[in-house]
Amino acid sequence: MKLDEKETSKIVEAVEAKVDTKTMTEEQQKMIKEQKKEKNYQEQKEIVSVRKYKIDLEKIGFSDPNSLLSGQPFGDKVFDFDIVKKID
Repeated sequence: MKLDEKETSKIVEAVEAKVDTKTMTEEQQKMIKEQKKEKNYQEQKEIVSVRKYKIDLEKIGFSDPNSLLSGQPFGDKVFDFDIVKKID
């Protein structure tokens, strides 16, 4: 694929959500309260899904996984970010 730096970062983004502190132990909650007082505090997040985006296989005309057994089906093509779509 031919991607710029921003697109390269975007295609490997994970889906993240705020950590629910109510599910933490009292000790963990206390530690987070202390961390919030610091200047460089970053909110706690958890990964919900490893990828936010995927390749739209229909858009590139890929439908037969068995074709991979005989080699790269798109060896002569270079795709750009137009074939990427956000996972619902």
